[in-house]
Amino acid sequence: MRRTLLISLLLSSGAGAAAFAQDGAPAAASSAVTDPATQTGVLVLGNQPPWPDGKYYLSPLASYVFPDNGRVKGNGNGEGAALALGWQASSWAALEIAAQYSWINPAALYGFGAHVLLFPTPSGFYFLGGGGYGRVRSEPGVRDYGTQLLQGGFGYRWGPFKLLGEDAYIRSEALLRLDRHHAVSSAGDSGGALRNYEDGVLNLVLVLPFGPKAHPSAVDSSAEPVRVVPLVVDEHP
Repeated sequence: MRRTLLISLLLSSGAGAAAFAQDGAPAAASSAVTDPATQTGVLVLGNQPPWPDGKYYLSPLASYVFPDNGRVKGNGNGEGAALALGWQASSWAALEIAAQYSWINPAALYGFGAHVLLFPTPSGFYFLGGGGYGRVRSEPGVRDYGTQLLQGGFGYRWGPFKLLGEDAYIRSEALLRLDRHHAVSSAGDSGGALRNYEDGVLNLVLVLPFGPKAHPSAVDSSAEPVRVVPLVVDEHP
């Protein structure tokens, strides 16, 4: 039931973002310029590309977690936070390393990993996938254990907008997070049956690009200035 609900949420999020991308980005994420060749207006999306290739960014985020029924017994949903350092490798791909923490009363999950973001269109819609290592503590009736964390899903990046005079972006994403581990016995033995906990995670992400900005190349002042010589035509050969 939980898996079906989450898959429906992911698919609807992806379909909605894709439809939005076809209709056009919001006004804050686009600008109108004039094509000098045709003197006509051209709409330029804010994500074409959002910043120069090779730009780094910092991303704090807040999460809302729908935990697997096998993980928490009647304790409800949870919250979380994470901090990622990213690199916009190109206009269609970004790489991130991140540390995350989820609190699912009374259990806690924390870990670190790496992700890749793929932007198939310039609209801001993207796919996210990655993995890492985590630890789960204070789960009722279970000893603390280490786990392999895998996650994937959809998202949309909004912007740019100005924050303290600098460009910033907002991302919203829906992910399926897989907590893949072997059952831990009361003696601490982790050689039990393989378990897969599937958590649904909704993230709201602030993207803060940083690093040197591109500047126009300096003009060589030692170069000889261009001189314009009038052309005189002799009308009487």
